[in-house]
Amino acid sequence: YDLQTGRVRKIHEVQGRKEKSFEHMYASPDDKYLVFTGLDGDVVLVSNQTKHSVGHVKMNGSARAVSFLNDGTRMLTAGGEVCACAVPISP
Repeated sequence: YDLQTGRVRKIHEVQGRKEKSFEHMYASPDDKYLVFTGLDGDVVLVSNQTKHSVGHVKMNGSARAVSFLNDGTRMLTAGGEVCACAVPISP
């Protein structure tokens, strides 16, 4: 979903990943990355420009929430087992 134009663009797959669907999607504050949470604690970082997977975090248990620092340099994840993780994002 493009917030500026209000248009939805369907992405048929995330390059480099075999999942067909994800639970939730989050966008970084600088709009460089999209983050998808899947089943079994998978958190997939995707380049918003290329739509290719650029990183992956495996949570213990489920991945319930994702957020970013205001400057977009770290991704914060939280899981069902009250596990939190701060992951640095490099350009």
